[in-house]
Amino acid sequence: MVSEEQKDRLFALFVVAVALAFVTIGALGSRTSAKESAEIDGAFDQPEREFRGVWIATAWRLDWPREHYDVEEQRRLLQVIFDRHCATGVNAVFFQVRPSSDAMYASELEPWSKYLTGIQGMPPEPFYDPLAFAIDEANARGMELHAWVNPFRANAMSAVIIDDLHISKRRPEWIVEYALAEYVNPGIPAAREYVVDVIEDIVRRYDVDGVHFDDYFYPYPEGDALFDDTAAFEADPRGFEDIADWRRDNVNLFIQACAARIRDVDSSVRFSVSPYGAWKDDEPPGTRTFPAYDRLYCDAVAWLDNQWVDFLVPQLYWKAGEGSGLFERYLEWWMGRANGRHIYAGLPAFRLETKAGDWSANEILDQIDVYRAVGCRGSALFSSRDVANNIKAIAVRLAAGPFRRIALPPAYPWIDDEPPPPPSNARFDNGRTALRWDAPRGETPRWYAVYAGSGSGKRLLAVLPNDARTYDASSAPNDARLSVAAVDRANNVSELVVPE
Repeated sequence: MVSEEQKDRLFALFVVAVALAFVTIGALGSRTSAKESAEIDGAFDQPEREFRGVWIATAWRLDWPREHYDVEEQRRLLQVIFDRHCATGVNAVFFQVRPSSDAMYASELEPWSKYLTGIQGMPPEPFYDPLAFAIDEANARGMELHAWVNPFRANAMSAVIIDDLHISKRRPEWIVEYALAEYVNPGIPAAREYVVDVIEDIVRRYDVDGVHFDDYFYPYPEGDALFDDTAAFEADPRGFEDIADWRRDNVNLFIQACAARIRDVDSSVRFSVSPYGAWKDDEPPGTRTFPAYDRLYCDAVAWLDNQWVDFLVPQLYWKAGEGSGLFERYLEWWMGRANGRHIYAGLPAFRLETKAGDWSANEILDQIDVYRAVGCRGSALFSSRDVANNIKAIAVRLAAGPFRRIALPPAYPWIDDEPPPPPSNARFDNGRTALRWDAPRGETPRWYAVYAGSGSGKRLLAVLPNDARTYDASSAPNDARLSVAAVDRANNVSELVVPE
């Protein structure tokens, strides 16, 4: 559960901990001073609806599980990370579950990830399922959990012992070696179908809110290295004469197939991608950075045009207000191509680190100010460790400023636009210190939302999991007229019920 009272308590503990400079998770970057921690950013709008995501990377153990192979320490660390993001105001997590064609979950299709136990194929001991655990922990705090998958990366490290279940062992003819790494070849139809099957397996067996891909399909260029897929191109050109056009079509076919399979299995599960922030040169006019269309063979505009994705999170890793205005220009450009889908801004919390740009926290706050001003529906921060470790006081600044009030993520009306049935029998118990309700008749909600007020000026106080039936009314603002609603899997809110 996440509530205003819990958020305030966690936030207060967080500030005290920062002031005391406690030992952080994997201590990264510079520590935050008490003076920085005391800054309050109150002059921000507080939207009732906003996507506030964070990426938790497991590749190279970047954010989790860090250097820990002990199961209890891994679980404890993930709980601490979720607690800190909850205190910051985050309401959605992209949890990386398939970093290198291996699994951070129990799978019969792919081996356990080497990043979890140090040896690919070795299960955690004592056994637990990190994805199932993460889903439970996120839901308990009122946060969405999106399974973040890397589709075609097979092996990102040399000199690694590969498990016999790994796709590079079972289908070596699908693998392309490139710049000391290995990739599943997107140009082979059976290889694409295999990855779609992996996605289906996740959606069928886990209660995820979404499936998410980042910017990696074909690899980023590495010097003069050649991605040798000529044989696959010649075997199945599909009428294309230019291999670049053929590669883009491979990715498009894959995105289309994933979208269709996800919707066939569970139409409430959102499908999203985080492409590089620049599509083509001169789009918008006069911009030239790194065109993903030409260099990574990603035609993200086609995914919007065909409405295969539910939202995109373009990586807008430029400063707001910078001389070129790239952040603002690319953001508005993407929003102009949304085609009825949501666009969220990918924000670079990693640039707060000294070696990655040494930005101030103000740069991130400025980006939030800009995206809200132009009507963007939310953002996601890369990556978790910078936020959880409160680099440059970013977590405290977010919690005290733009994320001061909790928010529900946006609704997805093309998935479902019907409000769910409301809770029943809302009432006060124990001298009005406990708000209680019964489950709705019919549809099982995803969440319950408790508000102060029930009209246009209502304020969200808590987001609770669907097995909750009680809210501690003593933590609500004085004289608040409480109400409770059900929230469905597309984030539609029911009629608000005022207890008698």
